[in-house]
Amino acid sequence: MQSVQLAASEVWVTLIFGVIMYLFRNELKQKKVTKILMIVCIARLLSDAVFWAFDGVPGLFWGGTLTRCSNYVTFVSNDLVSLVFSIFLWNLVKDDEEKPGIMLKAYWALEAVAIGALTLNLHFGWFYFFDSGNGYNRGEYYRLTHVAPIAALLVVLWLLIRHHEKFSKNLKFLDWSYITHCCGVTARMPSSR
Repeated sequence: MQSVQLAASEVWVTLIFGVIMYLFRNELKQKKVTKILMIVCIARLLSDAVFWAFDGVPGLFWGGTLTRCSNYVTFVSNDLVSLVFSIFLWNLVKDDEEKPGIMLKAYWALEAVAIGALTLNLHFGWFYFFDSGNGYNRGEYYRLTHVAPIAALLVVLWLLIRHHEKFSKNLKFLDWSYITHCCGVTARMPSSR
């Protein structure tokens, strides 16, 4: 029952995003990054809603293929959004010919490794797996999926502190909201999904 409620709440949030995008379609034409982030949020929410709706449902298509694909999209998109957001911020604050430092390069490499490991997880089940009844279970190394998002928070915080004079008030608000929201979600992460 809880999984159905979670799926329904994510579908409602998706509909709200859709209404916002429709109502502000003229303003979003000039704000392509905002529009892309909203579309990504919609895709992630729908993907997670599909997972919650069909978790543990038997059958090859709904219980197997669709649940596994939607769960993979949810996990990988976390890393992709964090990676793209860090690149977006770096492009805003860097000087004309400035190259990214070792910290950014290490973080970007970590994200590439994390995405590769999540892809390999589909076969090996290191982080999560599905049992014979198509029920979601966390794997032995599930906690490692938190390493890249925590690194993303530290990189965004570092960029915000180091280049605070280059950010507008709106961008500072966006960055601090990102950090606060992600810290809150990570801190309240339940022991099982």
